[in-house]
This record gives sequence, C-alpha cells and structure tokens, in this order.
Amino acid sequence: YQSPLLYADISAYRRVFSGLLYQPTNGLGTPIGDPAIYGSESVGVNFIGALTPTDALRLQLVANYLDGEYTDYDACVPYTDINGTSQCATIEGQQLQRQPKFRAMLTPSYRFDASWGDVTPYVTYTYVGDHTQDQSGLQQLGSYHTLDFGVTANVGDNWQFNLRGTNMTNELGLTESNSRIFGSATSAGGVLLARPLEGREVNLQAKYSW
Repeated sequence: YQSPLLYADISAYRRVFSGLLYQPTNGLGTPIGDPAIYGSESVGVNFIGALTPTDALRLQLVANYLDGEYTDYDACVPYTDINGTSQCATIEGQQLQRQPKFRAMLTPSYRFDASWGDVTPYVTYTYVGDHTQDQSGLQQLGSYHTLDFGVTANVGDNWQFNLRGTNMTNELGLTESNSRIFGSATSAGGVLLARPLEGREVNLQAKYSW
C-alpha cells in the first residue's frame, strides 16, 4: 500500500521443512555418531513501513516477527559438551538457532531546506530479541538494542556530506556464537566464544558528483 501519507509493505508466511540433516559433534566440533534427521516449522510477518505526515518529516519502521521451532525429532541427541562431559538434549520445540522472534528498526528523520541545499538528521533505534546459539537452545545469547544517528547534507548540485554514528551507547550484545558446538558453549572457566557488537563508531564522508 502506498499513498502520500503512508507506505506499507507487509508479508506473512508459513514455512515447513522436513528431511533436514544434523551432525552431532563433540566439544571440539568433531563429528560423532550418525546424522539426525529432523524438520522445522515457522510462521512470521515482515513489515516495512513509512509515515510521512509532512514533506520534511518521515517515520520509518522495519520489523520482523518469526516464531520458528524444530520438529520431527523428539529423541535425546547425545553429545559431548565443551568441557568433555557426555550429555544429551532434545531439539523438539526449540527456537530456531540465531533467529530472534522479534527485531525492529525505527528511524525518524527530518529534512531542513536552505538556499544552498538541504540537511537531514536522523536517529535509528534497533531492537533484537532473544536468540540462541544452536538447535538445543541451551546456549542463550540474550537480546540487545542499539542507537545510531546520522546527518546527510546536500550542498549545491555536486557535494554531499554524511556524518554517521553507530552504537552510540556502547551497548553490549552477542550476535552469534559457535553453532558447531551443541549445547552450552560456556567452558569451565565461564568463557563463551561469541561475536559481540562493534563499539561506538563515528565517521564522516564527503562525496562530489560530476
């Protein structure tokens, strides 16, 4: 749907997979035993929308909801954890790995016009919900939110300047961990190898168009 006031792109889906293969591994990531055959089922909604109440003011929202889980394998999957202990865990009904149920980005912006061009400042608030490392759901990676900003200035017919800042609050968060390790990936010393968010960063860009 599109009008001078509102733009909205909404899609809903249901996806079912069967016959998927999972190879159990030990704490070092070495394959052990025979592959497991399982499936998954998910329903979700993707939304891209923008509200433009005036020519200068724009409110944009990008959001996704995904409710997905593993299916068709209710047995206990044997594995050796990162500390060398033999265990087993079920994957039936567990949340799809690395996939948060909800994530959203809200970006308000406002354009100021001048005789020499225009300047548009904006901020972006991003929220990423709870997500997991692997199929077992035993290693939670938590949720996080970030705050970014930007200013775009068009000067004359040729120049454009962009000032951008990301993760301005220095938020701590984990985007993913080692999916080859089944179960908890925390070692005996309480250490988890995972990919964190980048810290605060600000950069300035100048462009000239011929």
